Amino acid sequence: MIDKTLDSSLLVNALFVLMFTAVLSFLIISRKIRSDEFDAESSRFYWIYFLCALVGWGVLWIKETLGVVSDFRLSVFLYVGVTGILVMAVLSQRERLCCRVVAIVVHLAVGLLAFFISSNLDLLLLASGASMVSYSIISVISFKRAAVENNLGHSIIGFAALLVGIAAPFQIYQVVFRDNFEQGFAILFMATTSGFVLVGIGYLSSVLVRDRQKLTEFALMDPLTGLHNRRGLTLSMDVTLNQASRHDRKVSVIVADIDHFKKINDRHGHDAGDSVLRAFSESLKRESREGDVCARLGGEEFALVLPETDAASASAVAERIRSTVASSQVTFKNQSISITSSFGVATHAGQINLESLFADADMALYKAKSTGRNQVCVNS
Repeated sequence: MIDKTLDSSLLVNALFVLMFTAVLSFLIISRKIRSDEFDAESSRFYWIYFLCALVGWGVLWIKETLGVVSDFRLSVFLYVGVTGILVMAVLSQRERLCCRVVAIVVHLAVGLLAFFISSNLDLLLLASGASMVSYSIISVISFKRAAVENNLGHSIIGFAALLVGIAAPFQIYQVVFRDNFEQGFAILFMATTSGFVLVGIGYLSSVLVRDRQKLTEFALMDPLTGLHNRRGLTLSMDVTLNQASRHDRKVSVIVADIDHFKKINDRHGHDAGDSVLRAFSESLKRESREGDVCARLGGEEFALVLPETDAASASAVAERIRSTVASSQVTFKNQSISITSSFGVATHAGQINLESLFADADMALYKAKSTGRNQVCVNS
């Protein structure tokens, strides 16, 4: 005959071992990545969330093993508190400070309310109600962030919160309408544990996706100016060149070079030179339209690609940039640095070869530099 008590005990202990191991794993991994500069505050709250869960599961396991009976009010207080920490983790660096303050105050007040309730039935209803509201908020924020950041990890967190939030009405139904406290507690217990595992998986997934996105960005962007690098420029031009070839449209390229940039570095230092590069890149961005592509080709050389733009219009854009740069100054550590720049413009249509287009623009740039600098030349 099967010993049901023994089977139940083994099941409970196996569940505790599984959850304790999962929590410990999340805690260790999150501790290793909490120093990441991006969203560091959120990482700290997730770390605290996993730490509290680790302690909670450890205490609960010991209590079940030793058969210790404790005050249910303290359990509800801790449950609401840990839920509040998760809300803070989701809100961190994404919402206004007032939202986070409200979240802290509300969860603290609800948690303290548990100590004024003596009935376990009412305590379970309090925990279920708090769970339904808090996890609904977590779900909405996480799904919104997933859409904005294109990050699957946030979607997993949102689904986890949705699971716990949906379970809450069933808990209340079991307790209020069927007078089944044990069933209601079991639903709360299972929904929370399942949700916790999914939150952990979602958080770690969001970090991995975020790191991959950052690596991709670093591979395609110039970190100093925030413009595309050569590789990013080439990839971003694929669609533009295909459309130009298909519809026989013109594409113009402006290649720009800061005049005597080496002298600026020698006279004012490389930090000043970096400030000049950033200021020049901002001038390019201001003159670019939606669909144009700005890039730093290397050193002090830049490019601006203008789809569906003829040579005259591209030349006018280059002249505006040249004039703006020449009439302004870059301030660095109370030093005013005057700069000028030279521009080469080329325009192709139909079947466009990017290398050939840039070669023609480079020839025009060479002419501008060799005939006095601070001017715009067009390769006709």
